[in-house]
Amino acid sequence: MCKMSDSAVPNQFENYCFSCGAIILKEAEICPKCGVRQSNLRSFEGTPEVYCKSCGEKIKREAEICPKCGVRQFTSNVPDVKTAGPKNELNSDWLILLLLCFFLGGFGIHQFYSGKTGRGIAMAVIFVVSIPLCYVIVGVLGLIGVYIWALVDFINIIMEKFTNANGVIYYRTKQI
Repeated sequence: MCKMSDSAVPNQFENYCFSCGAIILKEAEICPKCGVRQSNLRSFEGTPEVYCKSCGEKIKREAEICPKCGVRQFTSNVPDVKTAGPKNELNSDWLILLLLCFFLGGFGIHQFYSGKTGRGIAMAVIFVVSIPLCYVIVGVLGLIGVYIWALVDFINIIMEKFTNANGVIYYRTKQI
């Protein structure tokens, strides 16, 4: 394990590594010094102590809060979805969302599936109102608008930038 220098203090963009106590960037998924993933404490199950992510003090692995600085630590049963590494399995939620957007995107069904009810209702209302108005140019413009909206959502789903109502990104592969 790497030793933490006593004189160095992390700035607002840095934390301490759970495993070796080295100062690393807050966004770092893996410590560059010891190579340990920072997303949760599951990888430290054999070690009795880890380092606090805020002050660098050695604490018990099970501690939810650092006794020295009071900062909440990651817990083993709550992985951080945004920094967890992908597995090779296809995420069924992502696939369902992608297919709903491709086949029923104009109706806004994918918006309902992701919990964005207001957007789903807006897309459905625009679509349904535009159908009888197709004899007038306004209906065609409404349908074009809804399908452009669905196309943008489809591209965001493929690029893994589409989120549900809680802000969680739909990933192509399962996250640990």
